[in-house]
Amino acid sequence: MCTVDKNSVVLDFCQLQNQPSPKLVKKILADLQVNQENLRALQLCNRRRIAVLQFADSAMASSIIDKPLVYQGCKIPIYLDNNATEVRVLDLPLGISNDDVVKVMSKYGEVLTITNDRWINFFPGIPNGVRTLRMLLKQPTPKSITVNNAAATVTIIGKKSLCKLKAKNKKCADSSKKVGQKSSTQPIEPEPSSSSSKSNNSKPEQNAMETSEIDEEDNDGFETVLSKHTRRRKRLQAYLNAEDELTKKTKRDGCRRNR
Repeated sequence: MCTVDKNSVVLDFCQLQNQPSPKLVKKILADLQVNQENLRALQLCNRRRIAVLQFADSAMASSIIDKPLVYQGCKIPIYLDNNATEVRVLDLPLGISNDDVVKVMSKYGEVLTITNDRWINFFPGIPNGVRTLRMLLKQPTPKSITVNNAAATVTIIGKKSLCKLKAKNKKCADSSKKVGQKSSTQPIEPEPSSSSSKSNNSKPEQNAMETSEIDEEDNDGFETVLSKHTRRRKRLQAYLNAEDELTKKTKRDGCRRNR
């Protein structure tokens, strides 16, 4: 169950191009007429692009929730810190209203807010057609939905959907059983030589490097949908290349010993 901290308020800067700075937050607090003496804590979360304000009592926190806040032409949502799940709806036609999206997504939980996402890196400030919802999920979200006869893709920010999580746990349980069965009859293998050991150690490092180079590319969240299969192919190709290099090196070492 989602817990609500009635004393803490979130300033959501996801629509801005840059991370929220202390100077920006101080200016916003002045615009909202917040007395710093009433603040118990102030936290900047760069990963989530938010600022969390913890007040001495809930009345002060509630007093600023409904205040309008606009910065650089973007509306900054203000809401209680209730650890809600952020859900993105992609690929919808621009003409479909947010109200229609809310009607469909309400089947899976309570929709707290919905905003039109904007480009951050490539076309700063321009809407990208993605609808971002903050929801208190009551059941798993599907991978796709239909709004006004238009198909859309649904992703969850920072969390895996409950469907994927359950499927992963089931696969892990099944694989652990298979490993347990194989381990009872698995023969003892001789220790590898120093050269082959060194080659084996270099293989995961190379794979990790390939993976990090792929994952660090910032495409404003669209790589989750558009490049999923491409990333898998690249990782598989990197693994096969490493296997080929290991095989070639083993053959060369064998030839040298025969000489």
